[in-house]
Amino acid sequence: MDITLNKKSNTEATIKISLNESDYQSQVAEKIKEYSKKANLKGFRPGKVPTGVIKRMYGKSILVEEVNHIVSHKVSDYIKENNIQVLGQPIPNETAINSIDWDTQKDFDFEYEIGYATEFKADVSKRKKLTKYVIKTSKKNIDETIERLQKQLGETIEPETADAGDVFTGKLTAEDGSFEKDLSLTIDKATKKEQKVFIGTKVGDEITFDIRKSFKKDEDLAEAIGQSIDEVKDLNGNFTFKIEKIERKGEAELNQEFFDKVFGKDAVKSEEEFRTKVEETIKENYDRESGYLLDRDIRDKFVELTKIELPEEFLKQWIVQSNDGQVTLEQVEDEFEAYSRDLKWSMIIDQIAEENEIKVENDEIVDEAKKSIAQQFGGMQMNEEMSQMLDQIAQNYLQQNNGQNYMNIYNQVKGQKVLDFIKDKIDITEEKVDVDKFNELAQN
Repeated sequence: MDITLNKKSNTEATIKISLNESDYQSQVAEKIKEYSKKANLKGFRPGKVPTGVIKRMYGKSILVEEVNHIVSHKVSDYIKENNIQVLGQPIPNETAINSIDWDTQKDFDFEYEIGYATEFKADVSKRKKLTKYVIKTSKKNIDETIERLQKQLGETIEPETADAGDVFTGKLTAEDGSFEKDLSLTIDKATKKEQKVFIGTKVGDEITFDIRKSFKKDEDLAEAIGQSIDEVKDLNGNFTFKIEKIERKGEAELNQEFFDKVFGKDAVKSEEEFRTKVEETIKENYDRESGYLLDRDIRDKFVELTKIELPEEFLKQWIVQSNDGQVTLEQVEDEFEAYSRDLKWSMIIDQIAEENEIKVENDEIVDEAKKSIAQQFGGMQMNEEMSQMLDQIAQNYLQQNNGQNYMNIYNQVKGQKVLDFIKDKIDITEEKVDVDKFNELAQN
């Protein structure tokens, strides 16, 4: 047997493996013996089928199976022994495989394409400077949040006459008969001029309007009538809407019942305490969002400044093949930039974790799984019985999906520990910004 590595570029190579008859003959012979002991063929006693008969009937398929088994294991062993940090999986040369004559050949040649990244060094030092934003809240932010909560928790009423923020229920019909549906309609995304057509209307009124003058964008129209963009993109011309119901969300009063609904029973007992608690909550939420933004900026900075060359063409081919035809090369091309960033960042995480002995313990994985599951219950307080139930749910979750759930949480915890390590090493300055400025920064 002969195995050679031929480098094609800084990031791609071919592993060639040549087998002669002595490399596989004993394994094939042993497999034929196993078949003869287990075979149950008419005219022969069970387990007494001659090996010659088995060879004639199954020899070719046994040969193919054993040779492929040997080759795949030898390629894997070669990669491990030579510490080649491959990305993806080796891709066999199908042309070479298809040209094999399994009936007559005794010697076989196989080729595998492999891809790997160039060597790199992630620099964790004070030379990297990033900003952590501290958000300043204003009276306007607090007032807007309280107003939003009042609307969310207010009772729904049915007013006699309509206003701009109301929800209309009725039948929408195209003048040309191409569309007719009972639905709910909102007008806050309509143009100001067209909103006036609805304001002041009553149940039973029938309104005629040009749907494209009212809603300029497909997205706005889809949201307004609760349909998909595909369903609304061809809607044009005059429509009539027969109003069957008008609903309005009233504002909840600022009283103890409202305070309890927002923060829990007796958590606050006055409007002043409520405003203070709202401000604290806004700050907590934005501080968390600011942390997410810093994490994103760290990731982007390290990916940008750490020079890693990837085997791009190999990876694209491997992604297509490993997805069994579920994705096209064009789709991979469209998503490859994001995939490339994610791959580079995961490689940086692995290097920093290894060099700085950052470990992930099983208890940390279980705790993170429990935290994630608890969030799905709305972060509710857990008594002892519920806590034990959560333990069991987390353990079951981590064992599902052939261990993939466990690895996902493992990588999540590992990534966060590396981020925390980086934050202790690089230069991070704080900058105060208002809510609007922060939202602008977060969207970039």
